[in-house]
Amino acid sequence: MHLAMLILIVTSPVAYIRSSLTALTQCFLVSVRIAVLALMFIERTVFIEVKIATKLAVRLVFFGYVCCL
Repeated sequence: MHLAMLILIVTSPVAYIRSSLTALTQCFLVSVRIAVLALMFIERTVFIEVKIATKLAVRLVFFGYVCCL
């Protein structure tokens, strides 16, 4: 019984440190994943805005060309 208690007392800090490091690593990986997804969302949003602006510019140029004829 005393040996079991001694083993628990000795291994408990190691298990606590290991679980703390695991939790910190998982939090860090989640933060990195959120940051990457945010950058992808911003990039996609900018791409869509550029695509819309390009279509609008082409329409305006075409409309100006048609009106001048």
